[in-house]
Amino acid sequence: MTTEENLSSLYASLKEKPALVITDSQVFKKVDELLPKEQKLTSFSILFARKKGDIAYFMQSLSVLETLPKHAAENADVIIHCGACMLTRNDMLLRLEKCRQKHIPVLNYALFLAWANGLFPRAIEPLPQEEKDGFVFTH
Repeated sequence: MTTEENLSSLYASLKEKPALVITDSQVFKKVDELLPKEQKLTSFSILFARKKGDIAYFMQSLSVLETLPKHAAENADVIIHCGACMLTRNDMLLRLEKCRQKHIPVLNYALFLAWANGLFPRAIEPLPQEEKDGFVFTH
């Protein structure tokens, strides 16, 4: 465990590189720039979104961002949800089902931050293949 300021020196000192680096979503871009591109990288919030919610639905919802104008109006029908750390999985899935019924795309803020910082598909590489199947990233 380290801060982004000490990441480069810590990483360089490792005799064996980690199988996966997990970062805070707020410093995703900086950590991405500091690590070699072959290093698997994701965020705590993406893993939490997978645990608490429906990661496939969140990733499918990313596609709506591709069609939004650069300066989207406030009436855009997309929800960027928090990591749901204070909700149970059942509560989160109930929320997602209500959104699905209304055809409102929902994504986790960590996925949004990864997308906004150009970190796809790297940010989801550590996820199991069956969770990535069908996801097409075009950004």
